[in-house]
Amino acid sequence: MRRRCLILLKLLLPGCSKNESPSAPARAVQGQAVKQKITEPDPADIEQLARREAVVLQLLKSRYPEAALSHDENDLAWLQRLVDEKSLRADQTYELQCLGAVLGQVFAATTPLKWVIIEDEVGRDLALRYPNTSVIVFPMTMISQRVEDGRDVDIVPLYRTVATQVEKLKDETDYKR
Repeated sequence: MRRRCLILLKLLLPGCSKNESPSAPARAVQGQAVKQKITEPDPADIEQLARREAVVLQLLKSRYPEAALSHDENDLAWLQRLVDEKSLRADQTYELQCLGAVLGQVFAATTPLKWVIIEDEVGRDLALRYPNTSVIVFPMTMISQRVEDGRDVDIVPLYRTVATQVEKLKDETDYKR
């Protein structure tokens, strides 16, 4: 099972974590387990998501005045247009992660995934977790890492693949809480 998590980590879900104990999930950082604290987002975190969405909406509206974000798969088509048109350079990490925030909002609105805060020795990050499991995804970096690595980004297939994998993992006993 650890191997499957690592494969999933590299391919789809940066930050996939597997519980070592119900109260202390861990993720591997340079080969070592790091204890994590998982909490609900606070109002400042929710505001951060809104600011990131506003960045994307402003970028979209500057190109397509009719653009709107509605937290559904239509948003993914808008994101894909920005990526395909190379509207952002690979060094625009913040803006690319804003695209990931919009992707995360679609996950949160269309799947059971819920926003959480992951705190560990590495830092504090917004992520999505399947309730009552240790299945965690980090949408903020799903697009940015691919663009920064010079890889193609196919957002709808990425979204559907991650959603399918999460749906499979949530039923595995290793991920139950």
